[in-house]
Amino acid sequence: MKRLAEETKKRFQVEIPSEHIDFLKEMDGLEYNGCMIYGVDEELLEEIPDRTVYGLLEYNDMRSQGDKEKRLYIAESETLLYIYSFEDKSYYQLDNFLYKKLKKYNSYAEMIKDIIKKCIE
Repeated sequence: MKRLAEETKKRFQVEIPSEHIDFLKEMDGLEYNGCMIYGVDEELLEEIPDRTVYGLLEYNDMRSQGDKEKRLYIAESETLLYIYSFEDKSYYQLDNFLYKKLKKYNSYAEMIKDIIKKCIE
């Protein structure tokens, strides 16, 4: 996790929220039923996992191009994005196409529960 945190700070000048680091320590990303929670990028791992992990750095590189707001993309589904906004230190659900804020979460745990619920629906 240290390498991911260092590389995130170097590339995007932001720090990964500690709650997300804790989640990644337990479960390095998740991909199920059209939902993805980004994990540690393969180039930062000592051992390559036997499953596909969608890297946090890779997806933030793609998503943040031209992004005016400083945010960390944490997860996505077919129609939604899940982010941490550094502006107000809050978690949001965004429309995947317009990047419009649809829902503000009270906590990281609330957002992760919502993501996992959508994955299993």
